[in-house]
Amino acid sequence: MPMTKSNLTQVEKNALITHSRKHKIYPQPFVFRKSIVAADFTIADGTIGSYFTMAFTAPEILPIVSFATSFIITPNTLVDIFAIVISYKSTMTMGDGTSLTKATDEGSKAYQLLSNGGAINDFQVFYPLNWYMERGSKLYMHVYAGKTTIDAAVATNMMTGQIILGTMPTGE
Repeated sequence: MPMTKSNLTQVEKNALITHSRKHKIYPQPFVFRKSIVAADFTIADGTIGSYFTMAFTAPEILPIVSFATSFIITPNTLVDIFAIVISYKSTMTMGDGTSLTKATDEGSKAYQLLSNGGAINDFQVFYPLNWYMERGSKLYMHVYAGKTTIDAAVATNMMTGQIILGTMPTGE
């Protein structure tokens, strides 16, 4: 075995169980299945592409400890820009940054999963995190597709995926 297990005393095992009972990770899934057409990807990003946005509003003080994302583009021969972007901002762009010496759109994007098409299907879990959301604050999940695919408007071109926020409800 390349990795050994922790050698815990009974007291340490009990403490770990108590800790795990108190600090449960609660999944908040956002699932989508959309035709890659302008009617489903409604927000234009200039001449680059379009996206739609899902919004999560924290019902309480809510730490987020993981983002798990995946998507599949069908048919698997479709090539273009596709992405999931998690952001504190309700809008986004895949455009070029405005400066080479300072952050672009500082404080907005928290995560991005980028692909060039159906042949590249990805699943990614990004953790551990300590994103802290205040009650009533929003987190936006943008799902993006390139202009060439949107302009082709083929209803059988599909993007199917999900974003799962791993949260730690506090009840506060």
